[in-house]
Amino acid sequence: MAHRRCFSECHLKTVLNFVSAVLVPIVIAIFSIILALQQKSIAETNRDVDLRITADQHRQNVELALDGQRDAKLVAYMNEISHLLLTNNFSLSKRILTSIVRPKTLAVLRQIDVTRKGYLIQFLRESRMISTTSPPVLSLAGADLNDIDLSEHEKPVDMRQVSFFGASLDDASFTRVSLGYIVILAIVACAELLSMMPGSTM
Repeated sequence: MAHRRCFSECHLKTVLNFVSAVLVPIVIAIFSIILALQQKSIAETNRDVDLRITADQHRQNVELALDGQRDAKLVAYMNEISHLLLTNNFSLSKRILTSIVRPKTLAVLRQIDVTRKGYLIQFLRESRMISTTSPPVLSLAGADLNDIDLSEHEKPVDMRQVSFFGASLDDASFTRVSLGYIVILAIVACAELLSMMPGSTM
């Protein structure tokens, strides 16, 4: 009886030792795998965050660079036109307006954003180059003034007796802008011309 009990205890001890020898490494291995997976997930999350931050910084840098270029183009344009005005006693001939000012104006308008387009138009108005009361008038036909919002300025903008005839004014906003009948007629005339074109949906 004592021998059987001793055998049972030895057998149980052997089983427990075997189970411990097998299970402990398995548990450690499972824990190591879980820990490795967690660390991998954390590393991937951190990498994704770093990539997003880098991409955002890159976009901001690109936008800042573009803003700088737009500013430079607008300032260079204003300086050049101001120089022309000074050297011509603030009275530009039709030839200068047509052959020099108009091409430069159309080119710059294609390269700057809507806010700076508003400043450019104000500059032209204050220089009396697009005022119908001071001929010759700089033609804005074909000018890209889409989405321009002259209401963004702090003070109401006076655009009376200014001609936008032929300019592209899709989604343009003239809130808080004083408009003369010439501007309105020009816009209406453009709309009527477009409505008469074949295939027009207006």
